[in-house]
Amino acid sequence: MPEGTLYPLLSRLRAQGLVSTRLEESSEGPARKYYSLTKEGRKNAALMKAYLDDLNESVHALRQKGVTVCRSSPNSVLPRRRIDGVREMRAGAGD
Repeated sequence: MPEGTLYPLLSRLRAQGLVSTRLEESSEGPARKYYSLTKEGRKNAALMKAYLDDLNESVHALRQKGVTVCRSSPNSVLPRRRIDGVREMRAGAGD
């Protein structure tokens, strides 16, 4: 994760009410900020986990059927027109 990414993300999550913060004094420098999931944050995390579990199961089922889930495969589950467009852009990029 690039530097400068984590704290803006935590700030957005705090603004959305998904995390809470608390400051704790430190004997070794400035006060430290600690982040915790709120009740709503835990609820959203559980929903996201369920979604990702379902997605993972779907991809696994497709792979079991021999379908490759990537853009460069002719057996891809992505729309054919989109795949052709990506190939055309790549082929024309060096012209």
